[in-house]
Amino acid sequence: LLPRTTDEFAYVLTMYGATDGPLDLIQVDISSLLPDLADTPIPHLARLGGPVPNPSTRTATFSLDLRSPADTEIGIYNVAGELVSVLYSGQLDAGRQEFAFDAGNASPGVYFCRVKAGNETMSKKLVLIR
Repeated sequence: LLPRTTDEFAYVLTMYGATDGPLDLIQVDISSLLPDLADTPIPHLARLGGPVPNPSTRTATFSLDLRSPADTEIGIYNVAGELVSVLYSGQLDAGRQEFAFDAGNASPGVYFCRVKAGNETMSKKLVLIR
């Protein structure tokens, strides 16, 4: 959980130390050392999982967890960077989604699933065998 501003939470560093007498308690306010989090964007992409199975002989499934709704593009690319298949293009709601890639007549080799959600991009490698 990230606070949206430093005013919402008290950032206090508490240290305990033993001396010859009773336990000492030192509290230091560290709020001024932290950045103002009010303008920190929350990332859309939380996780890109898969492919399952990997290596794959024909069909592989990728899972995608979004923290917030986003315009999303999901594509499969070969090692030359050429788009082989579009798995999805459009608005996706927050939460977990699954997408399957059916390799069909694709040649054996290495492919990449690339997800772009908003301005963020993630990718996973897929090995296709026959």
